[in-house]
Formats: sequence, structure tokens, C-alpha cells
Amino acid sequence: MTRGCIPTKALVRAAEIAEDTRRAAEFGIRVRKVSVDFRAVMERVQRVIDEGVSFYEYQVARDDGITLYRGHARFVDEHRIECDGVTVTFDHALIASGARPRIPDLPGLDRVPFATSDDLLLARELPRHLVCVGAGAVALEFAQIYRRLGAEVTVLQRGPQIATLEDRELSKLLHRYLEEEGVRVLTGIQLERFELEGRSPCVGLADGRR
Repeated sequence: MTRGCIPTKALVRAAEIAEDTRRAAEFGIRVRKVSVDFRAVMERVQRVIDEGVSFYEYQVARDDGITLYRGHARFVDEHRIECDGVTVTFDHALIASGARPRIPDLPGLDRVPFATSDDLLLARELPRHLVCVGAGAVALEFAQIYRRLGAEVTVLQRGPQIATLEDRELSKLLHRYLEEEGVRVLTGIQLERFELEGRSPCVGLADGRR
């Protein structure tokens, strides 16, 4: 709700509008210049999140069979859980606490500033250049979003194609569409290390490119 589909789709919509406006001339509509207020975009995303949370909390509150507890919970035993001093008994427990992005063990990553998908949903400044390590669904979604909002974007993929869980023909189409929108997509690369050049983080590839 706060870190998944809802905020990303709000970002997708903003990025779509920016891209459609740039292409307005194709439909006979003249637009002088597209200017993206990134901070305003992210503030709208937060409003969408807040409205969604309020809506679902309201729906839960209306159901007589559901009690909502807020706080930090811990299991006491097989049939009891404690949430900030309140003990709740149960027959069965469902743990649905969500997930966190996994930080890969890459040389030098701990020495440079980096962002996870969660961080990109909380950003308040548009990066000049976003490098996406990996080319799965989440990476490609953010690559297109941030490119459409005005950032330079590079995707680094170790394998021979992006979106490896998809059909090869679909992967080729995605690759082409992203490059047509200005995303730089590099496949078959070997990442060697991360390092700082002055104050700027840099990615070094095994073939010498940076």
C-alpha cells in the first residue's frame, strides 16, 4: 500500500502525462516546453498513499469482525501475540508484514550512496543520472518512470536480455521501446566495482567502461 503498487502506479501516471505532453505535436497540439516539478510529483504520490491508507482503514473499521491494532507486535506463545502491551489470542496467525529490498553484495557498494526501490518512492530531488543494476520488472519500471520525468537513465544487465522471466520476443520489444525513450540499456556486462570520483558515485565495468 505504501511502498508497492499504489505509489508506483501514481508515479507511472505522472510519467505517462509528461511523455504524452512531449509527444503532443504528433497529434497537432503545440506545447512549448515540458517542465516537471519533481517535488510536486512526489507530494502528489504521498497524497495518494495517505488517501489510500485512510480508505482501507475506514473499510476495516466498518467491519464488526475486524479489530485493528497499531504498534510493534511479538509472539508470546503459539496462541498469543502482544502488541504494545495488549495481548491478543488466536487459533491461527497469518504473517503478512511485507518485504524489504535485498541489498546485493557488490564490490564497493557500501562506499557509495545508493537507492533501493523504496528510496526512489521517497525521493524529493530528481537525480541527474540513475543507474539501475539489474533488469527485472521493478528496475525497468523505475527506469522508464525516471527517464520520462527527466533523468538520464542507464540499465545494467549481466545476462543477454532484459526481463528474463518474460518471453524473448517481449524482452526484445521492451528493450527497443526503452531505448527509443532514451534509456541506455547495456546487456551482457560484468560489473566490477562501485567507487567515488570526487563526490560522484561511479560504476566500473570489467571491459573498462565507466
